[in-house]
Amino acid sequence: MAFASGTKVSTSQVTRAAATLLLHSLYIALYFSVYDVYFSPLYGYLGFTSYSTSSAELFTALICLYAPLMFLPVRIRRFSHFFIWFFFIIVYTPLQITVARVGTLPHGSEGLSLLLLASLFLIRLISASTQFSLPRLRELGFLSSAKFIVFLSITALSLTIIQFHSIMRLVALEDVYSQRSASTDLSVSRLSGYLLNWLVFVFSPILLALSFKHKKLSFALLASFLCLAVYMVNGSKIALIALFMPFVLHRLLAWGLLRRPFLFILFPMIFLLPPILLVVVFETEFDGILKIAVSQFSMRALGIQAVAFTQYVQFFEENPHTYFSHVTGINLFVNYPFQGPLGRVVGYWASGNELFSANSNFWASDGIAAAGYIGLPLIGVLVGLLLSFLDALVKSADVRFVIISSAPFLLTAANTPIFTAMVTGGGLLIFVFCQYLGKPSHRTPFAP
Repeated sequence: MAFASGTKVSTSQVTRAAATLLLHSLYIALYFSVYDVYFSPLYGYLGFTSYSTSSAELFTALICLYAPLMFLPVRIRRFSHFFIWFFFIIVYTPLQITVARVGTLPHGSEGLSLLLLASLFLIRLISASTQFSLPRLRELGFLSSAKFIVFLSITALSLTIIQFHSIMRLVALEDVYSQRSASTDLSVSRLSGYLLNWLVFVFSPILLALSFKHKKLSFALLASFLCLAVYMVNGSKIALIALFMPFVLHRLLAWGLLRRPFLFILFPMIFLLPPILLVVVFETEFDGILKIAVSQFSMRALGIQAVAFTQYVQFFEENPHTYFSHVTGINLFVNYPFQGPLGRVVGYWASGNELFSANSNFWASDGIAAAGYIGLPLIGVLVGLLLSFLDALVKSADVRFVIISSAPFLLTAANTPIFTAMVTGGGLLIFVFCQYLGKPSHRTPFAP
């Protein structure tokens, strides 16, 4: 009986490993294809070049793409497990493929590929081996209830409408930049910027998680209004993705995401299939609204942050590192070497456009920018410690609630410094609210 049980477990593990390997291989092949037939021909001017013909670079990238499968969490039991899977699929895989293809890196891509692998491994190792012991948060009555989230959401929405009502309108995708410019002219304080971010990245996903947990449509409707309002203010396309992603995660959780993390690979493949179908299968010409729509949900959702990473590598070969002075607070003690925000500085260097912002993930903006190549393993250690802290903070919350609530925060972290995502992106607020609102309830169990 024991032998039969062991055989069953072994068979299950082999099946899961085979499914992971197959899906990941399909994802890699799909991304390589999209890069060569869509990203590079149409957006080479943004940095999607295909100059590399080095078999050594390609071979190293492939090793680094498959090696993490040996240390990724087998199941998702904590938030850190999902964070690592998310970054492996959404950020790390496009990064490895891009650095192997661009052919513009000053020292080739092999060293960067190996350092990115080391950084991902350190995130996994540190988050698994480090434990924080935090005091239990005291219940605060109304201030720690779902009603308080609703109150904050409605208040923030009202303040936003009062300030921006004169320019709010539904715009087509091709008009979002003019709408964004109009909202910038009216944004008179830092508070308004925080409110716009938190409507999308904090209140909306928590309301959706509460809607799924308590099966209340009213929470989901309010979350939809929040994202719609932000889109009407500044044409933020990520507001639409931030509303869409929690529903996808909810469905994946229903399919067994916690036991089968490889299912999340399906998420980016949704965005990569349209350009392949349109270019290769239907031989469609890209123009107008079709080009904008496909680019927003493939090139900008997945590819642009990887290209920005290569631009950070090139920029900081010629310019001083920040030594984390780009982080608010640290700049009081360490001199920041540039005049503008980091994304704008690198964006201007790459494009010649002062308004272009080359924001990228923590491997670029907190790793390469801070300390060059050695910054990659360094930021791996810091992110690992941060994940251990967040695991301790939400240890009594249902991990499914935390995953859904943190979805837009992860999107922010994939495109900005990790410290910016925690503050401006509302990351810390999300996890504090999750600790209060995400506790399992026998009366209202979380039902995917």
